[in-house]
Amino acid sequence: MTSLHLQGRTALVTGGTRGIGRATAHRLAQAGATVLLTGRSEQHAKAAAEEVQARHGTTAIGLSLEMTDPAGIEALMARIAEEHPELDILVANAGVMGVGALGSIPAPEVRSVVEVNVLGTFAVLQGAARIMAPRGRGSIVLLTSLVAALGVPGMASYAAAKGAIAALTLSAAQELGPQGIRVNAVAPGTIETDMLAPYPRAVLDQTAARTPLGRLGTAEDVAGAVAFLAGDDASFITGHILAVDGGLQP
Repeated sequence: MTSLHLQGRTALVTGGTRGIGRATAHRLAQAGATVLLTGRSEQHAKAAAEEVQARHGTTAIGLSLEMTDPAGIEALMARIAEEHPELDILVANAGVMGVGALGSIPAPEVRSVVEVNVLGTFAVLQGAARIMAPRGRGSIVLLTSLVAALGVPGMASYAAAKGAIAALTLSAAQELGPQGIRVNAVAPGTIETDMLAPYPRAVLDQTAARTPLGRLGTAEDVAGAVAFLAGDDASFITGHILAVDGGLQP
């Protein structure tokens, strides 16, 4: 996608320093948007923003955000409301993966997965909706996962959290639609990012072989879907969960 279909828009991308979030920040900037991106480290967030700005020539700002800190999320969204009241797009991408057998995964790890993926996303969505509502328009894209629909052994906590995001997408779309705010989600399949580090290459190769398109996805594949849902080409789409999985989902 090379058109400037998001020129004049302002987008917030959480977890924008690596993987899908980083690719999404670049794709939105490439389409002309001003990009606010967050990372746990202010240094990494600013470095990622500088990279986006240098490559695409649009304004990019790096912000620190810890998704397990409700007060921190509230403070950041208040800052954005004051400094960027024109916020048009939210991409709630920040997340962590939980891997472990159902019977042995520690409770603190389950709690962390839920805090980041569900509670953190919920809080950011609330803050963005409050900013968008007075202007009567906005586009919110959440990140769920293929595992929420399929179920994967060893990923029960992650699947449960991403299933909650899918449910949140549907409910938020119904509630925010009358305010002119669209809410959709992207459900990536197996995507080549550093989150796949725990998995042996042979397992990933087997997944690629089972995928109708014959390969794993890239962060750019997901970013393209996010950019579509964020823009006006998707102006009559809300409450939709778009699978980006190479056809793996039945």
